[in-house]
Amino acid sequence: MGVIIRVHGGPAPTTCPPGWVATSETDIADVLDRHEVDVVIVARSASRPVEVLQRVHALAPEAQAIVEAQAADHDQGNLRRELRYAPGLPAGIRILAAGDDAGAAASAAQDQAHRGRRYAALVTTLRSQLAAPHAATDPPAHNATGALLGHAPLGVVVADGAGLITTWNDKAAEMLALGPDAAGCPLAGLFTDPSTVAAALAQAVSSLEIVAEVRADTPGDTGRAFELTFAPTRSESDNPLVLGLLVDVTARRRAEHARDELSERLAASGRAQAFLLEAWDAIAHTVSYAETLAALASVAVPALGDLCLIDVVDETGRQQRMVVRHASPSLQSVAAELCRYPPAPGGPHPIVGAIDDGRSRWSPAVNDEFLRATSRDEEHFRLLKRLGFSGFITVPLQAGERILGTVTLISCGDRHFELADLHLAEALADRVASVVDKARLYDREHLIAVSLQRAMQTALPDLGVLQTAARYLPSRADSEVGGDWYDVFRLPAGGTGVAIGDVVGHDLAAATRMGQLRNLLRGLAFDREESPGEILGRLDRLNDGLGVAELATVIYGTLEHSPGGQALFRWANAGHLPPIHITPGGRTRLLDGNLGAAIGMPGGSSRPEAAATIEAGSTLLLYTDGLVESRADQLDKGIDALLQHCADHATQSLDDLTDGILAALASQAEDDVALLAFRLAAPDPE
Repeated sequence: MGVIIRVHGGPAPTTCPPGWVATSETDIADVLDRHEVDVVIVARSASRPVEVLQRVHALAPEAQAIVEAQAADHDQGNLRRELRYAPGLPAGIRILAAGDDAGAAASAAQDQAHRGRRYAALVTTLRSQLAAPHAATDPPAHNATGALLGHAPLGVVVADGAGLITTWNDKAAEMLALGPDAAGCPLAGLFTDPSTVAAALAQAVSSLEIVAEVRADTPGDTGRAFELTFAPTRSESDNPLVLGLLVDVTARRRAEHARDELSERLAASGRAQAFLLEAWDAIAHTVSYAETLAALASVAVPALGDLCLIDVVDETGRQQRMVVRHASPSLQSVAAELCRYPPAPGGPHPIVGAIDDGRSRWSPAVNDEFLRATSRDEEHFRLLKRLGFSGFITVPLQAGERILGTVTLISCGDRHFELADLHLAEALADRVASVVDKARLYDREHLIAVSLQRAMQTALPDLGVLQTAARYLPSRADSEVGGDWYDVFRLPAGGTGVAIGDVVGHDLAAATRMGQLRNLLRGLAFDREESPGEILGRLDRLNDGLGVAELATVIYGTLEHSPGGQALFRWANAGHLPPIHITPGGRTRLLDGNLGAAIGMPGGSSRPEAAATIEAGSTLLLYTDGLVESRADQLDKGIDALLQHCADHATQSLDDLTDGILAALASQAEDDVALLAFRLAAPDPE
C-alpha cells in the first residue's frame, strides 16, 4: 500500500496521521523517490499549487491529486479554471473547499488509486492473453481473450487500429447495449462526444502508452457516464489493437453533480446573505426617506445591476423618480437624464404594471421594440440605447397592502439577469420596504413637528431699550425633532416674562407636550403675580396632576428695566443649563448658582431663585442643550466653546451674535436648538 503525501508551502510539520508523509515544496522530489505514492495533497499554504501538481504528475503519474482551495469563493473558482487549462495535469483533481474533511477525501482518493493499480494489472494480463498463440478453431469472440475476457469484472471492448470494434465481453455488452451487429462499428460512435474518444484511441495507438480516465457518456435520457482506459497492444498477426476498459461512474457523476449544485447553491446563498447584510447595514444608518432610497441604490449597483432606478408613489398616487444610480461614475450624469422621463401613467412600462398589481417584472433581454414602447419620445429612446439597456428587473416596494414604489435594476452590456437575481432583488425589497415606510412616516411627522414648534415660537414683543433676538433651529435632517421652546411676553405689572425649556422626547408627541407645557407656564405667569420660583413650583404640580410631560427642563424669569440704565433679571432654574451674562468688554460668566430639580422629578417643591443685574450694553443669553451637547464631546467642552465664542464676538449686534453662534456651534446639531438673547441698549448721550 502506498502513502499519502501532504505538500506544505513552508516547513513540514513534525507529526502527521499514520500512513501520511509531510513535506515542503522544495523536498517533494526526494520524498516521491523514496515512497510509493497513492495520494498527493497540496496544502492551502502552498505558494504555487499548480506547479506542485505538475511536478507530482511527472514523477508519480499514477498518484491521485487533491488541492486545498482558499476560503473565498472566488479563489476556489479561479483555482478550478487554472487547473482546467494548465498543461501536464491529470484528470479528476479533487478540490477541497474550506471546511471539507481532508482525511475523508484522502481515503476516497487512496481507494481510487488502488482500483487504478488493479485495472493496470488487468490490462497487462489482457495484453498478454491477446499476444499468446491460440488454436485456429477457437470462436472469434474468444480466441483472443479466452475466459478472462468473458468474466472480467469491468467492461472490456477490443478495437482495431482504426477504432473499429472487434470483440467485447458480456459486461461491455450490457453497459453499451452491444448487439451482434456491433462488430466493425466505430467504438467512438457509441458516445455523445465521439471526437474525445476517437482522439484517445488514436493516442493509444500512436504513443503505445495507456490513456486513462477518459470521460464519456452514452446518449439518450437514460444515458450512462463512463471512465475509459485505452491500452495499446498487437494481435497475433502484429496488427495494432486497443483494449478499452469501461468503468460505470453514472452514480458517482450524479453524486458529484448534486454535490456541485449544492455547493453552488450554498455559495450563492452565502453571497446573497452577505449582500443583504451589507444592504441592511447601509440603510440602518439612515433615517430620512431620501437617504434610505439613496442607500438602497448604492448597494444595488454594481452588485445586482449596472443601473438602479427608484420610483415612488406619493399620497396622491403620482409617480416620482427619486433615485438614479449608475455603476460607472463616468455615466452617472448621462443616467441622471432619466429623471426627466418617468413612466407614462397607464402605459406598458413594467414599473407601471408593478405598481398597479404589486408583482415583479423581469426580462434577461430586451429589444428595440420594447425600448420604443417604454420610451416617452425619440430623445428618451436614444438615451436608453446610449446607456446600453439589455435587461431589467422591476420589484415593487410593498408595505402591507400599500405599494410605496419600485426598485428597477437594469443590465447594460454583457450582464444577463437570472431567476436568482430576481429572488435576491425581491428579498432586498422586502427588507427595505418597511424601512422606507417608516422613513416616509418619519419625514411627515418631522415636518409636522417642526411646523408645530415654529408656530409656537411666538413673535417677540417690542421691549423698547431692551433688545431681543430669538432663534430656533431644527435638528439636522437625519435626526429627530425635539421639544425645545422659548417664550417672551409682557406681564400685567409691567415686567417681561422670559422662558426657555426642553421637553424630553424626540417625536411629534414631544412637540405636542412642549406646546402644552409652554402654554401652562405662560398662563400661570400672566395670571399669578408670583416669583419665578413659585411659578415653576405651580407648573410642576400642574404637570404632575395633568400628566403633561414625563420630564422637562425650564428656566423662567422676569426682566425689569430701571430708569438708571440697568435691568434686573430674576429667575428660577428647573434642571436647565445656566444662562450666560456677557459684558460689553467680552467677559462672560455662567449664572449657575440656583439649579433646581427638573419638572417631573421629585424634590420640585422648593425652587431656589437668583437675581443678576444687566448693565447697559451687556447681553443675557439663554439656550437649550442641543447647542452645546453632542455624542462626540462632553457637555463642559461645548459650554466652554460657547463662552469663548461669546467673548470673541461680544461687540457684534444681537442678531449677528445669535446667527454666528448657530453657524459656529449648531451646524451639525444632533438635537434641535432654541436660543434667546437680550441686550440692554446703552443710554443716549446727553
